Amino acid sequence: MRIHLFSRCFLTFGGVIASVAVAANAAAPARADSACSAGLPSRGTVYYVDPAGSDSNAGTSPCAPWQSMNKVDAARLRPGDTVAFEGGQTFTQPLAPWNGTSGGPGQPIVYTSYGTGQANLTGGVYLNSNSNLTFTDLAITSATSPGIGTSASGSGVTNVVVSDSSVSSTYNAGIGGYGIGLRSTRDSNWTIQNDRVADTADSGVFSLGSSVTIEQDVFVDNGIGAYCGTGAGQNPCHAIYAKGSNFTITGNTITNPQTAGVSLRFQNNVVTGNKIYGGQKGIAFNSEATTPGTTVMTGNLLFGQSDTGILLASGKDPLYESFTISANTVSGAANYDLYVGSGPNSASTQTVTLSGNVFQVGGGAGVHGYVAVAAPATYTARTYIERSDSFTGAGSTPAFYVNGRARTSAAYSSWSTAASQQPVAPQRHSAPTSKTQRRQKTTYPRTGSTSSSGRHHRRSHAAKGRA
Repeated sequence: MRIHLFSRCFLTFGGVIASVAVAANAAAPARADSACSAGLPSRGTVYYVDPAGSDSNAGTSPCAPWQSMNKVDAARLRPGDTVAFEGGQTFTQPLAPWNGTSGGPGQPIVYTSYGTGQANLTGGVYLNSNSNLTFTDLAITSATSPGIGTSASGSGVTNVVVSDSSVSSTYNAGIGGYGIGLRSTRDSNWTIQNDRVADTADSGVFSLGSSVTIEQDVFVDNGIGAYCGTGAGQNPCHAIYAKGSNFTITGNTITNPQTAGVSLRFQNNVVTGNKIYGGQKGIAFNSEATTPGTTVMTGNLLFGQSDTGILLASGKDPLYESFTISANTVSGAANYDLYVGSGPNSASTQTVTLSGNVFQVGGGAGVHGYVAVAAPATYTARTYIERSDSFTGAGSTPAFYVNGRARTSAAYSSWSTAASQQPVAPQRHSAPTSKTQRRQKTTYPRTGSTSSSGRHHRRSHAAKGRA
């Protein structure tokens, strides 16, 4: 039931109190159900939006909400303000805040849901020259644009948080069907955390901007549109496509990306603690950088890639970036666990350091190479460093590849020694010492495969380098 809202004002005239009923907005419907409840806490003003409301309402109470996204977009919001959409309701128009709408340091403008469930924003979110915004507890998608997208023009979109939301895009008419798309090099300082980014026609997150943190998110089926693939007129699409510098990508779970789980292009990134299942590549660095930096990849689990677990390659010559690759587990890659592309030359400062990784290969189709180094002649002393890596495998003959040729562990040892490394000494894993070790298995999602600790490893090697 909808009723008109009246407020009772008390006026004092010479000590006499008169009670006057005043129509607050006789033309505007008000809430009289469970959604008309206590408002949300905020440092500024909270504006409520409900498809059953009215844009003639003040919007500052869930009992008298605004109705349309046009009203929200035109609002002159101030730092600390909140816009709350009724949970469970669908808003089909794009959320496109007025150009320049911005919060302040410690006082972001917040877009969120109220009531029960998440509000559905099916027109997506479009941003231009905004800063200090937070989007949280929303279900965002679009059939005509990225789920959340920025303008390629303007001053950039900075200091944005996207959290605890689901984001998707079914746009399938070409490039742009990202879950989240940062389309300006001026975009920076975004945090994308605790979100589900799934079923995107293009990459899950695409960014030309820099200084982006992506953490504790779930990515599923990114790059499923007709634009993505290996056929004529198609292009690679990824769960996370980072075409800027200084990315921190940590604690994410990525399943079934079209090409790579994480695809990097520029310098100084940290990729740690992620689990990546399937796709053609787990983590790929296809360099477009012209400035040296260092990218760290540590503690990641990469399983079941149809090509390569970790790829270091250069879109430019030389590959300037240095890499610290440690404590990763790469299992089930069809071709290479680790592929090192064009190496350093006289103009490069690249160093590749491997430490404490576990490289596992198995049976079936594919090359099954532990490590492939494409251009060993360019490596000089101390630029290719190994410390305590483990190489295990079963079902096929595991191998190392140097300069495109298969090598035994002894031949790889000879080459790495020439590059100022200690030899790679063939060793066997010791037998499991307890029932717990013998029974220990890890099950990987979407494949049903298992890896058993201490079992089914017909050959193994340990590589130790100079401390």
